[in-house]
Amino acid sequence: MNMYALRNLPLPPHAGLRFIRAKDLKLRAPEWIVRHRIEHDSINLMFGAPSGGKSFVAIDIAASIASGRAWAGANTQMGPVLFLAGEGRDGLTRRLKAWCIRHDVEQGSLDLGISSSSSRLTEPEGKRELQAAVDGFVSESGMPGLLVVDTLARNFGSGDENSNADMGAAISALDRIRSEYGCAVLLVHHCGHNDTSRARGASSLFAAVDSAFKVDQDDEGVVRLEWTKTKDTPIPEPLAFKMRQVELPIVDDRGDPLTSAILDPVGHEIRHDQSPSIGTSQSAALDALKELKVEFARNLANDGRSPDEARVSMDDWRQRMKEHGLSRQRVSDSPQRLASKGLVCIKEGFVELTEKAGPFEADRCPSLSAPPRGRTDGTPDMDLGQGSGQALEESRF
Repeated sequence: MNMYALRNLPLPPHAGLRFIRAKDLKLRAPEWIVRHRIEHDSINLMFGAPSGGKSFVAIDIAASIASGRAWAGANTQMGPVLFLAGEGRDGLTRRLKAWCIRHDVEQGSLDLGISSSSSRLTEPEGKRELQAAVDGFVSESGMPGLLVVDTLARNFGSGDENSNADMGAAISALDRIRSEYGCAVLLVHHCGHNDTSRARGASSLFAAVDSAFKVDQDDEGVVRLEWTKTKDTPIPEPLAFKMRQVELPIVDDRGDPLTSAILDPVGHEIRHDQSPSIGTSQSAALDALKELKVEFARNLANDGRSPDEARVSMDDWRQRMKEHGLSRQRVSDSPQRLASKGLVCIKEGFVELTEKAGPFEADRCPSLSAPPRGRTDGTPDMDLGQGSGQALEESRF
C-alpha cells in the first residue's frame, strides 16, 4: 500500500511531468522525415562557412519534404514545411523557383511557408510571435513535418551566441515547437572562426542537438555533407552535390535572363590528398600527443627496449594538453573530435596516432629539449610509485 492510501489522501492529478513505469514504456522504431538522415521530433544542426552552400541544402531538403520527393536518394515523408528566413527572401524565392523548374514541380503545390521576417529566439516577445505564427500556419495546413531556421544567428535576437544561457533560451523556444507538433527542426548555422570543424558559439548548442552535419564547398563547386553527430542511429554516409545553374522566367533591368542555382547529387569521393580540417585547439592537442609519443619512444630506446612499445595513456595525454594551455573544455572534447576525424584511435584507456595524423619527428617537438615531465616511458598508473600516482590524480578534473 502506498503512502497516499496509508494517509487516506487523494492521489495527485497528473501534471506535465510524470514518471512512466518500465512496464509501460513502448519500444518504437525511429520515424524518419528523411529516411536514415533526419528523424521526426528532433533538432538537427547544419553548419559551415559563409557561402558554402548551406542555404541551397536547406531549400533542397525543405522542398523535397514539402513535395514528397526523395532527397539525395532517401525517401521523405511528405508534410508541411516552415522556413524561418533571417534574410534574403528575394534570393530564397529565386532559389525555390529554380528548384521547382529543375524538378518539374508546380510551386503552388508546395505546402511550404516562408516567414515574412526574422525571429528573436532569445527574447520573450520574439518567442511569442514565432509561436503565434506557427500556430496560425498549422491551423491552415496541419501539423508541420519540418521547421528550418536559416540562419540561427539572424534569428537569435539580442542574446549572445557564446553564452550557454542565451543559446539554451533559443533552443528552448524551438524545443517547445518540436515537442508540441512532433516536427523536425533544422538549424542552419556558421562554423567557428578558428575551428571550422564545429559550429560557432556556445558549446551547449552541439550538446543539445540530435544530429549535426557539416557543409563545405570546394574550388570545383562540389558541396559536401559529412555528419559529425547522431545520437541513437548510425552515422549516415557522406553526400556530395554539384551546383547547377537554372534560368528563371524573369529578366533584369537590362532585359537579360536571371538565373539561380540548385544542387544535383553526385558521387562522394573521399579526398585522400587532403588532411581533415582541425582548429587551433585540436592542433595543439595533436601536437601534445606527438610530443608524448616521441618522449616515450626515446626513453624506451635509451633503456634498450623497442620504441614501438611506446604507448600513451589518456591520462598522460590530458595532462600534457593542460600543460599546453588548453582549457578544461578543450581537454575534454578534443580527443573525441580527433577520433571522429580518424586522426587518433582510442582503446582501453590508451591513444594511438593514425596515418592521417602525419609524422611526429623529434625535431618537430621543441619542448623535448626540456627535462622530462612526469612519466616518460608510457607505463600505466599501476607502475608508478604512490607519490607520483597521487600527484597525477590531483591534476585530473
